[in-house]
Amino acid sequence: MMKKILEDKNISKIFVISALFFGLIIMMLIPPFQVPDEAQHFEKAYVMSQGKFIPENHDGKVGFYLSKEVVDTVNNYTKEVFGDRDKKVSYSSLILADRLPVDYGNVKFINFSTASSNIAVHIVPAIGIVCGKAVAKITQGGHASVAYLLYFARFANLIMYVILVGLAIKLSPILKKTMLLVGIMPQSLFMASSASYDCLMIALSFISLGIIFKLIFDESYSLNIKNMICLAVFATIYLVSKPIYLPIFLLLFFIPKNNFEDTKHFMKMAGIFCLMILGGYLLTKIPGFFIKSVSTGSVATSSVSLTGQQIAYLKAHPFAFFKAVFATCSSNTIYYISTMVATFGLIDTYVPQFICYLYLLLIIITGIIEMSKCPYGISWVMRISSILCYIISFLGIFFAMYLTWAPQEVGVGSDLITGVQGRYFIPALFLPMIVFKNKILCKNKYINEVMEQYDRYFMAIAYAILMVCIMFVVIRFWI
Repeated sequence: MMKKILEDKNISKIFVISALFFGLIIMMLIPPFQVPDEAQHFEKAYVMSQGKFIPENHDGKVGFYLSKEVVDTVNNYTKEVFGDRDKKVSYSSLILADRLPVDYGNVKFINFSTASSNIAVHIVPAIGIVCGKAVAKITQGGHASVAYLLYFARFANLIMYVILVGLAIKLSPILKKTMLLVGIMPQSLFMASSASYDCLMIALSFISLGIIFKLIFDESYSLNIKNMICLAVFATIYLVSKPIYLPIFLLLFFIPKNNFEDTKHFMKMAGIFCLMILGGYLLTKIPGFFIKSVSTGSVATSSVSLTGQQIAYLKAHPFAFFKAVFATCSSNTIYYISTMVATFGLIDTYVPQFICYLYLLLIIITGIIEMSKCPYGISWVMRISSILCYIISFLGIFFAMYLTWAPQEVGVGSDLITGVQGRYFIPALFLPMIVFKNKILCKNKYINEVMEQYDRYFMAIAYAILMVCIMFVVIRFWI
């Protein structure tokens, strides 16, 4: 029975049901703004829901005029339970706030970290907020608390995540079960059920690779203008927000030659694809030319660019970055695994470490089994390239923090890189599994029987881990 349920054709359905069920539970249990950077992402989505897309520049500070109610509520929630694991959220105050009139009229200029971020990555939660306002107008006489609107933003993100990842799993001819496990990994669902744009970054990696895998391995699926536009849009969003994930698109070079008439046709398609990305990039930059500058008479404090100093140091010490990566990974391995698999709240709500290792092991074993049974031929060039694409993104994450965050936190030229969190490694986490492609395991009768038994019960382990994580969230915030 379980074997039939977990057939490849059903995996996408299992993901949709599982992600919606556990995602909604996590969405409701995580208190407002107890997700890393959620406050800043919500503030950007909120101003967009008001039709404000272009920030203003006040004496060198880029930001928006934002309702004082939003600012105060965000500050109150983020300070209320952060760092104090014994501090609980008040259910009564949360519900009461939703039933009292809210004054959004009093505004002030606020400079927040996502004020200049591209509007493309905040469209979905902004739509969620607009829907929340509309529902509140119908059901509550227009009274909608900040927390109320936040949950609508979260829900919109979750629906988008479920649709994109579910479609990716359905499209992909390989690694369906591994993608399922990464998609419902506690940390993945934690980010998917938030207002953070990390939800979009993870979802885009799934759908992009799902389409690319389909183009590479499914002979009946040809490259056309429709999937080219889709991939170009996804690549453009990465380019303007998190370019460190762009290396996954290098796998497009492994699309079989029979998808193209000749080399000239291939070059033409590649050129069109690049032009689409360039056009999308330039289009997203247009709003930047309309930023309104306002001077209040105060003089902005000048400062020497720490990033510039770090670049100068790197030029003088070319191998310093790699030394810092090795030292940082060596000393923070447990932290990275924990924050990649299951860490909640503002990185202050942990589960037992063995839970994180067990889930990661589950992903690896599932990937090995799937690639052992994979019917498609995969060259060693593609296997190595898959790992290299992930490694380049991995190093890119550290390099970005090495240039921007580390100089502020630990100083220029430090041997440690701060600011990196495990959730940044989730996009394309299943990609390196391709290297395990083999025909050896299935030839062994006993190993084959073990793999068959594993296929029947691995989801039960995943669900048990999710339930344990939910239990820890309840204990941390509500009991």
